[in-house]
Amino acid sequence: MEVSKSDVDRPFKLNGLFLAPDASQYLLSIVQRVEPAKRQKVLRKLVDTILKQKIENNKISKVLCEAAVKECRADHCTDNTVLYVVDAFTVPYFRHSKTLNKFVPFVPESAAHERLLFPVTADAKAFLYSHRYEVIYQRMLRHQVFSKTSSLEGSSNANYRLRPIEYLLAAGSRIDSVVVLALISQLREGDWYAEDPSGMVKLNLQQAIFHEGLFPEGSVVLIEGFYDEKVLYVTGMGLPPCESSETTRRAFSVGNPFGGGPPDALAASHDAKMNRLLTTTQAGSDAMLVILGETHLDRAETLDRLTTLFGGYAACAPVAFILSGNFLSPNSAGKTCTERRIILKRLLRQLITIFKNNFPDTDSQNTSESNRSPALILIPGPEDPVYAPKYILPRPGLSLDLISNDGNRSSSSTCPSWLHLASNPCRLRVYTREIVIFRVNYSRLLIRHCVHLPTINTLDSHTETKETVEDSVATENSEVIDMDSTTVDSDAQSIKSKTTAKSDKTPFEHLGQCLARCLASQAHLLPVLGHIAPVYWYHDQALGLHPLPNLVVAIEPEPLADLNASEPGLITTGNCRFINPGRFGHIQFSSTSKRRQNSYTFKVYYPRTGIVEDSCLPSD
Repeated sequence: MEVSKSDVDRPFKLNGLFLAPDASQYLLSIVQRVEPAKRQKVLRKLVDTILKQKIENNKISKVLCEAAVKECRADHCTDNTVLYVVDAFTVPYFRHSKTLNKFVPFVPESAAHERLLFPVTADAKAFLYSHRYEVIYQRMLRHQVFSKTSSLEGSSNANYRLRPIEYLLAAGSRIDSVVVLALISQLREGDWYAEDPSGMVKLNLQQAIFHEGLFPEGSVVLIEGFYDEKVLYVTGMGLPPCESSETTRRAFSVGNPFGGGPPDALAASHDAKMNRLLTTTQAGSDAMLVILGETHLDRAETLDRLTTLFGGYAACAPVAFILSGNFLSPNSAGKTCTERRIILKRLLRQLITIFKNNFPDTDSQNTSESNRSPALILIPGPEDPVYAPKYILPRPGLSLDLISNDGNRSSSSTCPSWLHLASNPCRLRVYTREIVIFRVNYSRLLIRHCVHLPTINTLDSHTETKETVEDSVATENSEVIDMDSTTVDSDAQSIKSKTTAKSDKTPFEHLGQCLARCLASQAHLLPVLGHIAPVYWYHDQALGLHPLPNLVVAIEPEPLADLNASEPGLITTGNCRFINPGRFGHIQFSSTSKRRQNSYTFKVYYPRTGIVEDSCLPSD
């Protein structure tokens, strides 16, 4: 039975819709491939799908029809892939469009602007810092403190209007009170400057009050003070407040700025199919990620402990095991790169053999969703031998020849589907959760290059002094915290009670809270200048946290700050959780045996509830 164009148009006309000629022809070609008995059902499904979309008028274009067909196909797709691993070099790349006031996909204007590892011009470097600034500046314009006052010139809140630095430079007299959003840098030793796209001004920090957080060189901060004689005298410096990922996502012109999934995929949190699998199936209820920190495969007992770990989860396999480098201990640092690669190849093959022995169905294509074998994700560390410079980020994943059965690299053109040689950093999309994993000694870089190192005593005194807080930009942020606390916590807490809770933290833990707040506020994993932490200019957004994910796994075996002590909050971290699994097999003192022993600890993340559990293998 043949189907005609009028048969396709009829269901749409019954709903007050009219198909454009090219749209009608497109749907006709689709319906002709459907069984005659199912054609009317397919057309009704397409009509219902289009009616759910935001259409400006009753004339339906071909673009809307194509989107409806893709959505219907996705609903009936049997491929229930719950884990996507996004390589750092394939992360979506954006720029801010002033016309649309949105972040749109970056399209090179010419061959000189192609996303090369080593660009032919320095425009990419300028774009790197301007984009970091634009991300935070647009967020501030969306914040209620500044979005309201920006249009209330001359009101009592006009002091909180963000001023560009060129406004200061053009002033012919003293400015008693001003707030700027600027990147802080040190042009000469001890001379600090604030910079934004419009200019640069010297800072005087003698009277500055630094509010909670870390302020590394290269970060974008809120500065309050007065301007006189070409110098900005700082009275208060604070981190820009965070916002939820849902709010940030509305500033993009695409539905899935995080990456992962098909090109036209929705954001993970908006994926109705994944949400259904996560909340209504047993597999979703049991889903977990087992996250190990730095794993020295050449250390005694490490492979035996991994055998115990894999065997313990054989009956209830997680979605993935995540292992990070350095995979070789410092004892191998004196060996040549070739020798290290030979050692690492042997150890990786042993690891894969152990994994396959405990999960024999890894290579099977007939496993059900509830009995799916776990993935094994390997993330290289700073010292692991990869085909890339050592100190430039992001780092590519381990090469394929390290897991091949012989020395011929071409013999293993692709990885097994269950093995992921991920980049550093990398992104994971698990059901409806977005996760970023990073392995760098970040705390040393950020703390060493801070403008001011926070201490519990000074931070508490600033919090307890009401007059000081009210005279700073952080006052508005503190007020926002109190007003929004009902959306984050079940019971609202006063500033005084929060101060008491802070005093219970050790300096190590409190520094971790400040570090988490800094990373979330800057929407970047390493918010420092390029000479401190070099990055590939056109791949800096791979280190971005914009929008903020659900979980950031920042792995550092010997940190200077306890990132695990941080608590997610809407204003402090944008409801983003920060954890550090440390090292799998770190040495600690046992109070029972009165001796030093290896502790094989790891973390388990449950996507359904967002809970992170601390776990440990039993000691002998």
